[in-house]
Amino acid sequence: DTLVHEGFDEFIPALETFTGTRRPEREPGKVTDAAKDFIERHRDERFFLYLHYMQPHDPYFPPSPYANEFTVDPVRAITPDAESIMAVSDRDRPLKPAALDQLRARYDENLLSVDAEVGRLFDALRALGVADDTVVIIAADHGEAFFEHGLLSHNLSVYDEMTHIPLVLHGPGVQAALGARVEHVVSNVQLYPTICGLFGVQPPPSVTAPPLFEPEPAPGICAYAQAVFPETPQEAYWWPRHKLVRDRYTAAIEVYDLETDPGERVNLAGVYPVLADWLEAEAAAWRAGLDAGAIPPRDDVVISPARREQLEALGYLH
Repeated sequence: DTLVHEGFDEFIPALETFTGTRRPEREPGKVTDAAKDFIERHRDERFFLYLHYMQPHDPYFPPSPYANEFTVDPVRAITPDAESIMAVSDRDRPLKPAALDQLRARYDENLLSVDAEVGRLFDALRALGVADDTVVIIAADHGEAFFEHGLLSHNLSVYDEMTHIPLVLHGPGVQAALGARVEHVVSNVQLYPTICGLFGVQPPPSVTAPPLFEPEPAPGICAYAQAVFPETPQEAYWWPRHKLVRDRYTAAIEVYDLETDPGERVNLAGVYPVLADWLEAEAAAWRAGLDAGAIPPRDDVVISPARREQLEALGYLH
């Protein structure tokens, strides 16, 4: 499909296929096996390899031997696919607390299976003799909600459970440049300039995000996110300590102190109105600058029938 392999010299499909509610044979090991083959063929060259593990994305069908590793289902739960999960999130069908625990366990088992595959990848790097010369970056595009703020699934809001994602960098020069842990708020848009910096490459002028090497975040807004689907028009702005959540349709706002309330339970907008007004004004000015430099949408994207069916099964197309 257009855009899937654009810009790459080699593209290897290595994921399971599934449609609707049919239980798929999820095999994340296929991705690792393809990666091992690629690294072995290019071990004497410089290479950039991108791996996309479909798990822990829904549907939550962990592969053997990880299924029921954490729990044995005591009650009948919903089928852990996008259609059923969204029906619960939209309040079209009920879900008992025990069944919610089971959904979370299946999700965690998916995480466990990917963790094992990442371990296999590191084993392969060592076995092939390239571990000391390879930087490995582990990232995600979103988290998953389990009713922390009244929703299931993902991309439906901008609260912590959907936007707080893993970011791990490992390899030569990483710890010297970044230290053991970056404590302040960062964003995925900083990955590109960070990778450029690690390899001594100057990013293009259009990349304005700072690399992660900055010892402390600059004053002002340090991250931004927005919900994907139009029925949930939330956007969020992060400062080093505070977070503003804004509804683009109603202009309703929420303010959270991330230092004392990392779970975003207490909305401070009504308690500290001056702070809320200041954050909202700064967010509006920042967003105006973002919109001024926005990239227009492409209208030449071609999606094959098979790819469309997969995206519908994942809940991205309706």
